[in-house]
Amino acid sequence: MEIKAELHSLVKKVGGGIACILASPEGEAIEFCSDVEDADVEWVGARFGLVVRDTISAVNRLGQGIVRSIVMELEGASLVVTPVRDLFFLMLVLQPDGNLGQALFQSKISAFTLERELGI
Repeated sequence: MEIKAELHSLVKKVGGGIACILASPEGEAIEFCSDVEDADVEWVGARFGLVVRDTISAVNRLGQGIVRSIVMELEGASLVVTPVRDLFFLMLVLQPDGNLGQALFQSKISAFTLERELGI
């Protein structure tokens, strides 16, 4: 399965899914998909990628182990971030009333699938 197809599948599987980004630790979008035509998905990866990187760095400095997921609930959307090894972040954007539990579960499955697809 190709990367874009996996991202699209994740958006479709999660109730309230809007967009999905596979981003580098610097926040650069490697691949993305969106069900909203005017959504600036690459901007989400770039801006929130920095927040994710800093959060993971702080967790490491505190000696709290590996970050498995990060959830950000915003006024207009929710963001579920799942690391794909130490090389990428999988970011799933949801409507405010999207299914967070389903998003966390399906994102972990997709992260595992992407690890196999990318050979990492």
